[in-house]
Amino acid sequence: MTSKVKVAAVQAEPVWNDLQGGVSKVISLIKDAAKNGAKVVGFPEIIQSFIDPTGTIVHHRRKIKPTHVERSYWGDGQADSLKTVAPSAFGNIGGLNCWEHTQPLLRYYEYAQNVDIHVASWPCLWNVPSWTYHASDEASSRFSQVMAMEGACFVLVCTQIQTPEGKVRSKLPDFDWMKLPGGGFTVIFGPDGAPLTEPLDPGEEAIVYADIDLKDRIKAKQNLDIVGHYSRPDLLSLRVTTEAAATIHFNNT
Repeated sequence: MTSKVKVAAVQAEPVWNDLQGGVSKVISLIKDAAKNGAKVVGFPEIIQSFIDPTGTIVHHRRKIKPTHVERSYWGDGQADSLKTVAPSAFGNIGGLNCWEHTQPLLRYYEYAQNVDIHVASWPCLWNVPSWTYHASDEASSRFSQVMAMEGACFVLVCTQIQTPEGKVRSKLPDFDWMKLPGGGFTVIFGPDGAPLTEPLDPGEEAIVYADIDLKDRIKAKQNLDIVGHYSRPDLLSLRVTTEAAATIHFNNT
């Protein structure tokens, strides 16, 4: 495994209500990133599938707890979604969706899986005066930045955007706070939390790139390793259930 890797974070609009159109767009974006030398490409919030260089899906996970109104449509992810990291030739690749980044125990479990490069997948968000700050685009970026510092890992913040055409396609009503095109806040953070890329226009479809060296994680961990030298497992520990929940259990006698 080489320590030097070119990574890419996608800021783009989904093809709303068109599955095949979305798949085609993802393929096109992967090809664009590959032409520019990227070995690891992160996407905004579409569940999370981990696809290796042969095109094989090596892991697939769901958000373990839908956020707010999402609970009207989606159920909870099960125990298999607690696995958030998959090994690759370019390091251990991890991923969480949206407000999974607010869950300290879930973050901690990912750090314990020795994540090198984390994909922080987010929907389009705005700083809306009537919302609480923690639901804003700025706060969401901060949650992702904390992940970089706590995990001493590289974080690709990958965000959706919304365009006027997309608003019509997804049948959204008019909102004064929804500045279109907009909603994006894509950036790449280093393992000490420092941004490695310049901010994008929030309404721009683009791919941002960074040439990273996984050895930089060692430097960051020398200062802060919260599952290593900076932990106290004799005082504080995490219990994890790795089997999917079942309504009936049988005792073998």
